[in-house]
Amino acid sequence: GICHIAGDPHYYTFDGIMHTYMGTCTYTLVAICDASMVTPFTIVAKNEERGQPEASYVHSVTVYLPTANITISKSGRVLVNERRIKTPYDITEAKARVFTSGAYTVLDTDFGLIVKFDGVHHIEITVPGDYFNKVCGMCGNYNGDSSDDNLMPNGKPAKDAIELGDSWKAQGDSDPGCQPDPRPDDNPNCDDDEEEIYKSQCGATILSDLFKPCHSVISPDAFLGNCIYDMCEYDGMQSTLCDNVEAYAQACHSAGVTISWRNSTFC
Repeated sequence: GICHIAGDPHYYTFDGIMHTYMGTCTYTLVAICDASMVTPFTIVAKNEERGQPEASYVHSVTVYLPTANITISKSGRVLVNERRIKTPYDITEAKARVFTSGAYTVLDTDFGLIVKFDGVHHIEITVPGDYFNKVCGMCGNYNGDSSDDNLMPNGKPAKDAIELGDSWKAQGDSDPGCQPDPRPDDNPNCDDDEEEIYKSQCGATILSDLFKPCHSVISPDAFLGNCIYDMCEYDGMQSTLCDNVEAYAQACHSAGVTISWRNSTFC
């Protein structure tokens, strides 16, 4: 199963549903809720504000393994058990390793968990099949059913993404200045005309023939919606458009469809 966290942050669960949640605290992405016959681990991400009051981005991701804690921060800094290391690095006691691959810093474990973070805005978490229906958190429960990916730690469904995100705030989050999701509702800062413009800009790439091979594998709808939302939030910044197209391209790539979408005039 693969879970993506991208942009400001959109959570794309193992079962393929999307939550958008803007809190700036530390949140549990994946925890083990049924530890029988699997290696236990927990993954949390710390979010931060980046100059936009209604959006937050991932600052760091921490993976708690039974014998080691690994934190990958923005710009690729890596801590193993609170000590800074240089990649590539073998974490022998945890049967794991950290290395750099392209833009990503990657944690790879012998039991099949893989965590990648580009140090900017994209996390990808891959868990092996033996964790099916044993995980919980913002990434959902990985049971093949997308209708129950909104469960809070108490097992009850959250009424919306804001209640869901607030409920998965990590225990012992010591950041005093962090905020829950500040949005009054899901309507971005756009009037209808602007929204139409951004919709055509986002759709020009995400819905284009270039990405057609991926459309049947991963539906573009959620990524298109995120793109429009973010473009409204950041007043149509080109880099925001590029980030969103990249998130879709990365999800396609992980699903086995590789698309060369950058060119000299675009991103």
